[in-house]
Amino acid sequence: MKKSILYQIFILLGILIAGCDENGDDGYYDNAYRVYFPKTSMLCKLGTEPATVTRYTVNVPVSILGLGAKEGMKVKVKVDPQKTTAGSDLYATIPEEIEFKKDSIVTYIPVELLRDNITSEKDTTFQICLTLVANEYFALGIKENLGVEIKFTNYLGRPSWWGVFEQYIGRFHQKKYLKLMEIWGGEVTLLDVAAKEAKLILVCKEMYDFFMKNPEDGVVLPLHPMWPYE
Repeated sequence: MKKSILYQIFILLGILIAGCDENGDDGYYDNAYRVYFPKTSMLCKLGTEPATVTRYTVNVPVSILGLGAKEGMKVKVKVDPQKTTAGSDLYATIPEEIEFKKDSIVTYIPVELLRDNITSEKDTTFQICLTLVANEYFALGIKENLGVEIKFTNYLGRPSWWGVFEQYIGRFHQKKYLKLMEIWGGEVTLLDVAAKEAKLILVCKEMYDFFMKNPEDGVVLPLHPMWPYE
């Protein structure tokens, strides 16, 4: 009886150990280095970046499934033309291979967006789709994470809170909002409006004064607004 119980315990342990070692295509550990995208979708809003930013790099992470690289190991990547809607003039050449440094488990693919070539006049979203390719260093990992979509837009639309300050700064214009964000230090949110309205009014006045002194920018502003703070 004791031998029978011990035999069943050994079988159970064997099943548990095998289950813990799964990672290959057939469901079991195959001692291969495998790669995948930890993020399958990324969104970049170029419109909220300062006007001086003409090129913007999105660093797309790639991860190793398991232990870190045993040496400098390169992962192969390609652009999927069937799913990519961005023309080649909207981004710089993407490297076909990226290296994992020794002992690392994450590396990054630099995707450089050429903002000057991306329309800002209409609400349009483009995307670049990348896929991983097996090579002499790496097999492929999780099937659902072998591709990534980098979505981006250069459109800067009227924020929902603009009407709160319209009596001071007039109708929405992209140049106005870009200057406002430059002074404020980033995108203005509804929470900012609710919690820091007095400070925002002073920022609006600074933006107003800038364009009044620089009429060549062609920005239309209301004349002699009644500012609550000076």
